[in-house]
Formats: sequence, structure tokens, C-alpha cells
Amino acid sequence: MTNLNQKVVGSLEFAKNTGLLANQLGFFSPYWENSSTDNHLFALANFYHTKEEAQAALDQKLATVRVLDRIAELNAEQGWVCDWNKAGQQKYIVSYDHVTRSFCTNVYVLQEMDLPTSYHGSKQTIETVIKEMESDCLLMLGVSGVAE
Repeated sequence: MTNLNQKVVGSLEFAKNTGLLANQLGFFSPYWENSSTDNHLFALANFYHTKEEAQAALDQKLATVRVLDRIAELNAEQGWVCDWNKAGQQKYIVSYDHVTRSFCTNVYVLQEMDLPTSYHGSKQTIETVIKEMESDCLLMLGVSGVAE
């Protein structure tokens, strides 16, 4: 399993030299100057205005890792491997329909997705993941305000 808690973008030396505070969530600035450096770090997507934003991003990344680990585990148990060269193989992903406010399993056969193959599974795999890990799936997809 990928341990995102140990990931630190940049170096602690860089953080010390620039006045940024660093921990396992990324860099935190004690102030925001709207400088080109501030905006560049923010654009890298691992720099947050507040610790709360950083914690929310970490929670989402960790939920994604848990979901992808479970997809991989279930795919392996079934001997299922995502293969875009295999004609007719149905590939499913975890999706959420905001109109019906429910999960759906989108299927792809011919159209290769921008998502890495680790997001794809058999229909049984994806349905099991949604059933077992509903809150992590919602968090991974950035869906909020849904009562479980």
C-alpha cells in the first residue's frame, strides 16, 4: 500500500529557506503574499491555504489509495486484468450520478479512459467496492453532503 503520510513535496531545506512550514501533508505558509512563488506552489496542488484544506486533501488521497487497493485485490482474486487490446472486455469504474444522488457503474469497452487502469475492474469488483467502501468512494470522488 502506498503510504501518502510519508510523502513530502520538496525538501525541508527548501522549506526552512523560504519560511514555509512542512509536514506530511505538504507545505504550509504562515502567510500568503500572492507572490509568484506562492501561486506556483499552490498550482502544484500540494500547497494549501489552511491546514484544514491540506487535511481534507490528504483524507481524499488516502481514501483513493484504499479504494484502489481494494479494486486491485478483488481483480486479482478474479484473475481480471484491464486490457484495452482485448476486444469486448467490459471495464467498470466507480462513478456517482449527481442527478439521482446515487452510485453508478459506468462501463467502457472500446473507449480508453484517461484514468489509469488501476481504477478499472469487473462489474462484480466495482459493485463490491461501492457496497463495502461507500464513504471512501464518496470521499475519493469529492462528493460531499450525502447522507450514508
